[in-house]
Amino acid sequence: MYMGDAKGHWDGNTLVVETTNFTVSTAYRGSSEHLKIVERFTPIGPATLEWSITFDDAHTWARPWTFAMNLTKADE
Repeated sequence: MYMGDAKGHWDGNTLVVETTNFTVSTAYRGSSEHLKIVERFTPIGPATLEWSITFDDAHTWARPWTFAMNLTKADE
């Protein structure tokens, strides 16, 4: 699938979403169809989540790499 096949599960209070089965058309930063993405959404406060995303594709990169940032709920 172009956007991959995402499956989620809980690891304690963290939502973990693993996405695989990309096509060569996806090519995120030069990745191949072997790309695996793991996203983690962890609450760190009443209105804040830590979102981290790890990209893993041994056909493209020497090792997996991760990006993380805090997501804050906007006032209604």
